[in-house]
Amino acid sequence: SILSKVRITLPSPNGFSNVNSWTSVPNHTPQMAEKAFRSCYKDLMKGITDPNDVAVSLYGEGLLTASERDQVMQATQTIDQKNQHLLRFLEARIASDNDVFDKLVEIFENEDAYTSLAKKLKEKRGYTGKPATTESQSAAAYSVADKSKVLNEEHTDEILKLIRKCSSKWKEIGRGLGFKKSELDEISTETARNSTVDYLEALLSRWLNWAPPVHEFPNQKNLATVLRSSEVKEEALAYSIGQADFK
Repeated sequence: SILSKVRITLPSPNGFSNVNSWTSVPNHTPQMAEKAFRSCYKDLMKGITDPNDVAVSLYGEGLLTASERDQVMQATQTIDQKNQHLLRFLEARIASDNDVFDKLVEIFENEDAYTSLAKKLKEKRGYTGKPATTESQSAAAYSVADKSKVLNEEHTDEILKLIRKCSSKWKEIGRGLGFKKSELDEISTETARNSTVDYLEALLSRWLNWAPPVHEFPNQKNLATVLRSSEVKEEALAYSIGQADFK
């Protein structure tokens, strides 16, 4: 179906209203996702400079299978060959599910190297970049004080479920929680599946077992503060964590 807008639903403090982060272009019908994707093919081929990293992120978000990820990451291939595989897999996904296009845009928006590609994809689809709410209104919507329950490893799955959509920022989250670069590199090396979700899960497990000296105990207020920081910028997820009723 042809979509007239992208609707990203954010949790509301009062539990009733939602915030739309993108509005539609007046008198303009967005192109079908598959057509928009194809029209950006040359830009994507040229703009994706690290297909291995992109493949890992896409796998972590469920947009590639493990075998597709591995096919892209074959060491004997050139970057162009890797990108050809990557784009072929993505086109097939988008053809059967338009939402994949929106997920791809979101992933690119979270990577500094690919924000221009995200912008190009949105332009081709017909989205505007005008926030439906002002920054001050958005901040006010999430101004409720965070809870401060002490967390432990039993909460890993519950936390991961709430924040897995920002798994591509797991290193930024780790730095905010007090992990050193060497400790983050260790997680990258030791985590078997090599997806951003796996990295985030391993990071949370370590934090909940043994919080770095920055925080005396791992608690939801500390995690919410990190998610809200200028490096991570995940206000909605920070709100979700800060207001969650962890058992």
